[in-house]
Amino acid sequence: DEYGRLFTNEIYDPNFYKSGTVALEAERERIVGAFERFEPLNKLWGFKLYPQNEITLTRYGPGGMYLEDTGRVILLTYADGQFKRQHPSHTPVHEGFHLGIEQQIVKKFSLSHWEKERIVDLGVLALCGDLLPGYEIQNKGDTRIDEFVSAGTIKILPQQIERYVNKYPR
Repeated sequence: DEYGRLFTNEIYDPNFYKSGTVALEAERERIVGAFERFEPLNKLWGFKLYPQNEITLTRYGPGGMYLEDTGRVILLTYADGQFKRQHPSHTPVHEGFHLGIEQQIVKKFSLSHWEKERIVDLGVLALCGDLLPGYEIQNKGDTRIDEFVSAGTIKILPQQIERYVNKYPR
């Protein structure tokens, strides 16, 4: 029927995702290596880890998003295998860091969207910058956080964000 053809030809075409899947698979070692760096933070202050992080590709929506209840990361890809961020490994690691801090930091301290984004970008750079060449910090984040998040403070991130919230009350 017409709706079935529309769905398989325009909405869900498995071939659309092949190039994105190949690009991500080529970065598997880099992504896994970054996720492994999250483990010490779990032991230090409760960075949330999931038994499995599933990556799902989509052709709609923002560059990346995460589902906190499952640990799933959803990435926007294009037919040519490109992603919103220049490098295929950057968004899965970015979203994985979001997952890790959502409860322990973002919700606990009632952070705004752009405070959260800045912490994630700075945290990813501090923890995984050497694994993610060319990782770019979004230009919309709240830069007041910069003095609180660095390679030297990532191991005490919740205390640092508590200091930030005390300096800039909600």
